[in-house]
Amino acid sequence: MTQELPGIGGRIKTGPEEFLVEEVPLYPFSGKGDHLLVKVEKVEVSTLDVVRLFCEVLGVSQKEVGYAGMKDRMAVTRQWFSLPGTKVDEKRLSALETLGFRILEVTRHTNKLRVGHLKGNRFRIVVRDVVPEALERAWAKMEVIMAQGMPNYYHGQRWGRDAQNVKQGVELLRKGKKGRASPYKA
Repeated sequence: MTQELPGIGGRIKTGPEEFLVEEVPLYPFSGKGDHLLVKVEKVEVSTLDVVRLFCEVLGVSQKEVGYAGMKDRMAVTRQWFSLPGTKVDEKRLSALETLGFRILEVTRHTNKLRVGHLKGNRFRIVVRDVVPEALERAWAKMEVIMAQGMPNYYHGQRWGRDAQNVKQGVELLRKGKKGRASPYKA
């Protein structure tokens, strides 16, 4: 879409601190309710690693831990998790901070976080070793994108382990949610 314009060169993700991802929740949290919401900052720690640590340290099951989406491991990420507030003592959360992430904020809400409860993500990406004209070139590309829009490409992380998400999606389309024939044939 902007192939006719010159690129900026450079390298990204030379270290985790050069790739920051911060979740933007889908809705404001109420401050009240049976679910404890914990915002963590993690460096080179996956979403599922945090879930496992919550389970081990706080004694909750994986089913009880909620999150809105997976985040890059090779990055600094700020992400919300929900825990059953009736089972977790907030004071025990500080014990988790020595295990590769920091707790930034704690609040409560009426429901568990689920995949998709996410407005989006904010990114800060450092690009190193760019050409001297990089800023002007980037603005030219941005003007094209602002005028024409941009396709939402999905990388392999959306396909699931061994592309199971694709296979399951095709199967759902073929059979329908309840095992019946679907009007959306694959």
